[in-house]
Amino acid sequence: MVRHFGNIHSFMGLWHFDIPTLEENSQILTPYYHLVTSRLLGRPIDHLFKNIFYLTTINTKVLSMLGVRYLISDKQVEMTDLKQRLKIASKIDPSYSLYLYELSDPNDASYSPSTFIKLKDLNKIISLMGSSDINFREKALISSDWRQIPSTSEEIDFEKADWSPLVKSELQFHRGHLVLSAQSKSWSSVLLPIQYTHCLEFDVESESPIYVNRANLVETVIVFKKRVVAKLKNNLKHKPFQDCRAKDLEDIKLHSFDSVEKKKISPAFYPLYRGP
Repeated sequence: MVRHFGNIHSFMGLWHFDIPTLEENSQILTPYYHLVTSRLLGRPIDHLFKNIFYLTTINTKVLSMLGVRYLISDKQVEMTDLKQRLKIASKIDPSYSLYLYELSDPNDASYSPSTFIKLKDLNKIISLMGSSDINFREKALISSDWRQIPSTSEEIDFEKADWSPLVKSELQFHRGHLVLSAQSKSWSSVLLPIQYTHCLEFDVESESPIYVNRANLVETVIVFKKRVVAKLKNNLKHKPFQDCRAKDLEDIKLHSFDSVEKKKISPAFYPLYRGP
């Protein structure tokens, strides 16, 4: 890639220019992340690593849900929800090119599902996420109970709630934390393209408690009433970090990863990591 284009146009080649990527190279990839990307954005024949993954299948619905706006490919693709923005020819082989595509409907904290389907079976969850039966703007898959922040005696009946579309939603990225600002006329949700963990801390300004949960295995969904401003950050202090990671482990046990049909896995550079 460097010989052809002067840059690998993935991983470090993009990170150097502060361009975040869905593809990761990390010894701490979560089992959820590995499962979703390998089953929904990969091919059955792919020989997988536990700590590195590549995208080999273009599933625009899943990519959009995860917040992807741009896609780089060495193949020319014709899809209604992809628009070619750039073509770069190889410096040494005119027949070889890279293409930059823009997705038409990325989730930039703009998805607001009002239907929450509770499932614990990972095979059923992956099957539904990959099917045409789900619109991620309208529906989200959850498996556990909601976290209420701050914790009070007030509860919401999600099936009877007066749901309202988002009036405004904005997610700002800062060094070390994120800030979500959202408004609606009643109860609403925001599906964040942020990987869920119990280590996420929320500093909230809202007239009512907010409700937080893992959605679609890898994302974070927040339910609020009328207005919310929330600062999100990972708590990496030693003792709280131990406690919240223990809760993440409980989620993994709840989902029973042993029940997932295994794919061929390459030995990891970090052999203690165990992905699905």
